[in-house]
Amino acid sequence: MRFNSDVPFNAVVWTLMVVIMLLWLIPLLYVFSAAFSSADAILSGDMLFIPRGWNIEGFKLIFQYDGFGRSYLNTILYCMLTLAVSMPLTLCAAYPLSRGDFMAKKFIMVVYTITLFFGGGLVPTYLLIRNLHLYNSVLALVLPGVSVWNIIIVRSYFNTRIPKELQEAANIDGCGDFAFFLRIAVPLSSPILIVIGLYALVGQWNSYFGAMIFLDDRAKYPLQLLLRELLLSSDAAAHVNSWAGINPADQLTALMAMKYGTIIISAVPLILLYAFIQKYFIRGVMVGSLKG
Repeated sequence: MRFNSDVPFNAVVWTLMVVIMLLWLIPLLYVFSAAFSSADAILSGDMLFIPRGWNIEGFKLIFQYDGFGRSYLNTILYCMLTLAVSMPLTLCAAYPLSRGDFMAKKFIMVVYTITLFFGGGLVPTYLLIRNLHLYNSVLALVLPGVSVWNIIIVRSYFNTRIPKELQEAANIDGCGDFAFFLRIAVPLSSPILIVIGLYALVGQWNSYFGAMIFLDDRAKYPLQLLLRELLLSSDAAAHVNSWAGINPADQLTALMAMKYGTIIISAVPLILLYAFIQKYFIRGVMVGSLKG
C-alpha cells in the first residue's frame, strides 16, 4: 500500500483552517450571545455562547442614543463616496501601468511600491489635510480611500485577462486608447471591480481613526467612531435620549448590553453583503492574484 503524501498536507491545512475559523467565530458568538443576554448574566459569567436571561433592552437603547441614526447614514454615505472616488482612480492608475507602451510605468511602480513600506506619518498627513482646508470635511475621509495595493491587483488583472491581441484588433477597427479602456477593458473587469470595491467598502466601514483625527463635528461622526465613544466613554449614559422604564441603578448594566448590540448592528451589514457576493469575490481574488 502506497503512502499518499497529500494526507499530511491536507491534515495540516484543515487543522489550520479550523483553528482560524474558531478564532473568528468564538468572539462573534460571544458578542452575539451577550447582546441578547441580561447584564447580570454577563457580569456573573453565566453566559458564554448561549444567551442567558433573554433581553433586548440594549437594542432599544441603541436607537435612543444621540446621533446613532445619523452616524449610520454617515457611514453609508462615506462608503458610497469612497467607492465613487477610489474605484475610478484605481482603474485609471492601473490601466496605463499594464500597457507595454507606457514608458514611465517602471518608475511609477517603484514609487508606488515604496509607499507600501514607508509613509509620511500622522503629523505630516494631519498638516496636509489642514493646509488643503479639508479638516472637518468628508473629503478628508474619502480621498485616502485609494489604495496602492488595489492598483497593483487591478494592474495584474489587466496584464493577465485583457489580451494584447484584443487591443490590437480594437485599434485596427478605429477604437482609440480611451475608448478601449471605457468600452472593453472596464466592462471585462467586473470580477476585480467587485474585489477592490469590497476592500474599499470594508476599509471605510470599519474605519474610525481618520474620523477621530480629522472630524470635530459630532454630526459628521461615522458609526465606528460613535461605537468607540460608546465603548470607551465614561459619560455614554448622558447621550441616551430616554431611559424610560429603566431605573438609574440599572443604567450602567443596560449600557453594557447596548454596547454588544451596537457591535452586532455594525457587523451584520458587511456579513450579509459578503454572503451575497462571495462567489464573485473569490473569482476576482483568484484572477487578480496572478502577477504579470
